[in-house]
Amino acid sequence: MNKDMLAHYTQIVKYFGQILGPHYEIILHVMDPDGGSHIGAIANGELSERNMDAPLTDFALQMVREKKYLTSPFISGYRGIMPNGREFKSSTMFITDDDNQLLGLLCVNFDIKAYEGIANQILSLAGSPNRVGATNELDLDYTERFAPNIEQLIRQTVPEHYLDPNIRLLPKQRLEIIKDLNHQNIFQIKGAVTEVANVLNISEPSVYRYLKQVNGE
Repeated sequence: MNKDMLAHYTQIVKYFGQILGPHYEIILHVMDPDGGSHIGAIANGELSERNMDAPLTDFALQMVREKKYLTSPFISGYRGIMPNGREFKSSTMFITDDDNQLLGLLCVNFDIKAYEGIANQILSLAGSPNRVGATNELDLDYTERFAPNIEQLIRQTVPEHYLDPNIRLLPKQRLEIIKDLNHQNIFQIKGAVTEVANVLNISEPSVYRYLKQVNGE
């Protein structure tokens, strides 16, 4: 994504962040030439507790890996879940060039709780037994989990029983973890090797050795 395009989409993020209001998070992820990504702009990031250093979500990484942008210009109406349990109604638009190369992701996350309570009060006043739930009308085939940093994203991906600091992992268990993280495209995020090494309590050279095994080198 060149400077002019980045400036254009940055203004779009600011614009929609202002007119939609504080219950909508607007975020621009820019794809890097080396296969990684970074946040180019964000509005109302306090909703997901993310800042400019936050990584792509697990579902965003999946969409990039599966090249969803080749078959659809956007995906809308899926569920997003924060570590604190807050739920969003989320949508992502793919930004591509003339050759269908992915340049970025423009994501919109709506805080469902903001209007759920009001809707239920109206239903109650009307004498309706129905209630609005956070998962109503959402595509439950897709669930996105937000992480404020790479470490949290890794911990969301690695099975919890492997994260017990009192358990010494076997080499084959570490290899399986590295294989899964690699499959999830975690290592395309800048700084991922260092964070994986810290989480697994191993050295960075060890992470690279496991990656070579995973990639058959």
